Amino acid sequence: EVRGGDEVAALAGSFNRMQAAIAQREARILHQAQHDGLTGLANRVRARAELERLIAEARAGEGGCAVLVLNLDRFKEINDAFGHAFGDGVLVEVARRLGDALMPGDLVARLDGDEFLALLADCDGAAAMARAQRLLDALDTPLELPESEVAVTASAGLAVYPEHAQEPSSLMRRADIAMHEAKRDRSGLEVYIAGRDEQHLRRLGLIAALRDAIARDELTVNFQPKVDIPSGRVRHAEVLVRWTSGTYGWVGPDEFIPLAEQSGLIHALTRHVLDAALATLRGWCDRGLDLAVAVNLSAVDLVDASLPVWIASRLAHHGLGAERLILEVTETSVMRDVDAAVALLHRLRGAGIRLAIDDFGTGQSSLAQLKRLPVDELKIDKSFVMRLGEAGDDAIIVRSTIEIGHNMGLKVVAEGVETPAGLEALRAMRCDMAQGYLFSRPLPAAAFEQWCRAFAATETTT
Repeated sequence: EVRGGDEVAALAGSFNRMQAAIAQREARILHQAQHDGLTGLANRVRARAELERLIAEARAGEGGCAVLVLNLDRFKEINDAFGHAFGDGVLVEVARRLGDALMPGDLVARLDGDEFLALLADCDGAAAMARAQRLLDALDTPLELPESEVAVTASAGLAVYPEHAQEPSSLMRRADIAMHEAKRDRSGLEVYIAGRDEQHLRRLGLIAALRDAIARDELTVNFQPKVDIPSGRVRHAEVLVRWTSGTYGWVGPDEFIPLAEQSGLIHALTRHVLDAALATLRGWCDRGLDLAVAVNLSAVDLVDASLPVWIASRLAHHGLGAERLILEVTETSVMRDVDAAVALLHRLRGAGIRLAIDDFGTGQSSLAQLKRLPVDELKIDKSFVMRLGEAGDDAIIVRSTIEIGHNMGLKVVAEGVETPAGLEALRAMRCDMAQGYLFSRPLPAAAFEQWCRAFAATETTT
């Protein structure tokens, strides 16, 4: 027996269930299109649409809104040290904290990688600053993850409608510019300042050009001698990287090295400089020059767990003993993450590589912290050495530093030696080595080799 009414009802029920399933699937697809798969936050698409709505409402009501771009500091180091799964856990916890710190009506989104964006509704500049700081404060306490506890900081940039821009893309771009200013200055939070667009474009252009220069081997290394004061012999050559860009001309290391640190290029740059220095040293050794080279490491390098193994492989490749390499680090770079830096330095020292503290006296470290570092040399900053012989306390500082170094069993190197009188003062203080324009400016490899041979001949005849 066919029950027509029941059959129609069954078909209607099936149709309704199919419609509901389609609606659920469409809603799921729409949600996926507008949300980040890892954190569940809004994504760039949703954030852009929401910002357009906020600006339209603000324009109609003569109100304001703001964009905050927030980037985690040194997130790559967390990934490198603990793995990407742990890094994903950090991103999820950061997303949760930012979401909990939002004011009603505001939105937080994940743009990509370790970068987040917050849309702050119905606010002027002062209110936006307060809300932005509230979001940063949410990251003040360490994140507690199942595997470990980790401290995370962020750099953030703020741009306010209508003061800084009146279109969504411009407002987001200028918040990003301010974020990069905060990251460069390590200031935490910066507000966009008019006129920085050109600086930002130059910065982006320099980063791209530097990436190409490293890949194409367009950077050069110069060498400056470190002279043993008692014997007058050249002992070491400090390696100094130089860059002349085809687009930007000569770019100073004080500009491109911070950019390399901020952009993640510093790992490739350090390896490029180290390998070039070791290759040059191999040639010098083959031609009878008995030298070691000294290469500077950045703060980012000091948490690169793969660096000691890589250096050992390159020393072996060039047939050089570890004693031929000195790695120089500043007090400031070590203090960025003391525990990680000390652990890495011990690994390097254990491999036979010599270590030096550069620019000693200008950083924030204490003698107690200095004792933790497995270093062989102290380098006195040139700001104290260049004024030796003039009125002031520099001679007292230099003499005390030499005594401290010797009492700790360290060799002491004076930077910035420019006059014979300064050299004689250092000799009287029993300083071990000197470096500066009195001997030579930094020179290309071939010119440095010629200088060394001429200097040795001069010392032999005097």
